[in-house]
Amino acid sequence: MQHGSCRPEKIASLVADRPGRDGLHPDRRSRFLSYRWYVRPTTLTIAVGSLDGEATRLISALASRLAAMNARVRLTIKDTPGALDAAEMFSSGETDLAVVRGDVGDLSQAQAVIVLAHSVVLLVAPPGSPTPIPADDLTTPRISFYVEAGKTLDNDLVADLTEDLMKARRDLLRELPILAQVTAASTDSDAYLSVHPGAAAFYNGTRQAFLDRWGNTIFLTPMILGGLASVLAAAWKFLGSDEPKGREAALDAFMRWAARSGPAARRRSCPKSRVRSTGFSRLNASARPRGMKTRVMSRLSMSRPIGSKT
Repeated sequence: MQHGSCRPEKIASLVADRPGRDGLHPDRRSRFLSYRWYVRPTTLTIAVGSLDGEATRLISALASRLAAMNARVRLTIKDTPGALDAAEMFSSGETDLAVVRGDVGDLSQAQAVIVLAHSVVLLVAPPGSPTPIPADDLTTPRISFYVEAGKTLDNDLVADLTEDLMKARRDLLRELPILAQVTAASTDSDAYLSVHPGAAAFYNGTRQAFLDRWGNTIFLTPMILGGLASVLAAAWKFLGSDEPKGREAALDAFMRWAARSGPAARRRSCPKSRVRSTGFSRLNASARPRGMKTRVMSRLSMSRPIGSKT
């Protein structure tokens, strides 16, 4: 076998094409890393607080399930003493989300994502006091706990969060039956706490697919860039450039040389008729007028000396 020398750049290319320790070639590894970067989860902070600690327990179970199911959105819990403290932490911008009561705290910048639980209002009577029992059933007032998000939080992100929370709720119902209270936030226009547009899009089934959102951008961007490139090229040609023309200059030089050395140039450089040494012009026989040959011969005979042979 004949061994030839291997160039350094070829060796480098061979080394670059070798699979790494993970068994992936460099091009596949780059595509894999790009995909992992695109699908990487987003982590949001949530402030949680309740007097009995039930809200914290529910959110902790949901957050653990989101991590186990590789959800697109993850939760980092910020524990607080109560719902009022959670609302204040959210309103100050320290967290992205919060579990709040609908009647506590500053909710001017809050929009509902899900209804987490309901609490019943209890009326406590002093010991020994008579408590009359009504004859008819009465509606017991209750207070709802919401998972709220800021109005400026991205709609697609909130829609992903809502979908993932509903999937986690379904998976945990057997372990935590209390999660049956988790319901969709009201989408009515007169709701006490308005629903976030991203959550509303999930509940109403109006989420747009990738091509629906970006289709016009994908198809129109190349056309716009192509039009701009054409305009810039025309403007550059109109304004001119100081750079050498390259091939165009060489082609122009060749065309000038061909024009100087072509048949037309040779005809211009040569006379229309040639003069013989006798002093008579040699004309084309077809171009001579009739009778011209006789006159030329008669002149030749007159100029010949007497006694010379023809």
